[in-house]
Amino acid sequence: MNFRRAVEYEELMDEEPENRARSWLIIPQLVRSGVLKPVDVRNIVKLSCKEKDKDIVGVIYRVVYELIDSGIVDLDDLPRCIKSKFFYKAASFMFDNDDYESAIKAYTMAIERNQNKKNALFNRALSYIILYKSDPRPDYLDLAEMDLNEVQKMESVKDDVAFLMGFIKEERGDLDEAINWYSIAVKLNKNNKLAKDALDRLRKTR
Repeated sequence: MNFRRAVEYEELMDEEPENRARSWLIIPQLVRSGVLKPVDVRNIVKLSCKEKDKDIVGVIYRVVYELIDSGIVDLDDLPRCIKSKFFYKAASFMFDNDDYESAIKAYTMAIERNQNKKNALFNRALSYIILYKSDPRPDYLDLAEMDLNEVQKMESVKDDVAFLMGFIKEERGDLDEAINWYSIAVKLNKNNKLAKDALDRLRKTR
């Protein structure tokens, strides 16, 4: 994407999804190099309102989040089509692409702005737990539990919350509490196979 075509946005309208994705991904570099000015990003992002490909939309949200997180672009400068619940949507796309650390940052910004707060808290907790599985830091469990406790204040306990609480208790070695939470999960949803398997496994050790 050279200077002239960047201004005309031709690559962003390419018929091939791969080409459109590649063009969106280079936007932060163009802004940092001075080829595009931050004020131009608003006009560029307007093109996303017509984008139908979910994968490309995900790329757009991640690119724009990077620009906001870097202080290059202000959320208020974005067009309405992308500004609504922006951080929650950006976090969800990052989560779906296994970028859990970035997702946590974006979910945090969503929570601070009350964007789908309950779901953002749950998904942030799940992100901490997924990170814990590859890097078993106790603080990940603490942070996940804090988020799940907040979710429980907002609604009656759901089976997915109960299952994650059971996992946290099990990892800490509190097996009685783990069994209790897994039992709650199964009671709430008899089709929750993860909870059923965990409950059966722990009961065999008692």
